[in-house]
Amino acid sequence: MVVSIDSSISQILGIEEGDILQIKIIGIEKPKITQTQVSPPEKLVEDNIERGAMLEITLPDPNVPGNIPSWKEYCLIPLSEKTGTRYFFPGYKVPFKIETDIGEIHTYVTAARDGTPIGSNAGNYIAKGFSKWYKNHTELQPGDVIIFEALDPGKRYKMYIKPRSKEQTVS
Repeated sequence: MVVSIDSSISQILGIEEGDILQIKIIGIEKPKITQTQVSPPEKLVEDNIERGAMLEITLPDPNVPGNIPSWKEYCLIPLSEKTGTRYFFPGYKVPFKIETDIGEIHTYVTAARDGTPIGSNAGNYIAKGFSKWYKNHTELQPGDVIIFEALDPGKRYKMYIKPRSKEQTVS
């Protein structure tokens, strides 16, 4: 089967021409557009995070042992309200940039409930634009740490992989 994906959808999914996708149709519904702009956002990242602040995100184990972790399979950066990693980045679907070793990624926080207002503190992942970055970092494993530095909080960040300790590299 050949599926044509609109460019706006491919940008949201962070996929590029030539990427291979597995698609499973689980139902067909008419999409409902219920997002609204929050004015002003609940908490502005710029007001809470200082320039130069750093955040470490440890890549988690898969939910099912033996499976590929979802962050690796779907090219995601996982965020959590419980650990506070969610609040380091701007509101839901608010665009920002991340400088990486392969170039700049234009992205936003995604994965919230239907009807979540744009700019709210919801969202569980950063996903858009990470396919190429993950393809260049096949060495990543659960337990590895990604570091984010706030260059211009709420607008621009720098991301890099924390080097593994000697204990992690000896298997």
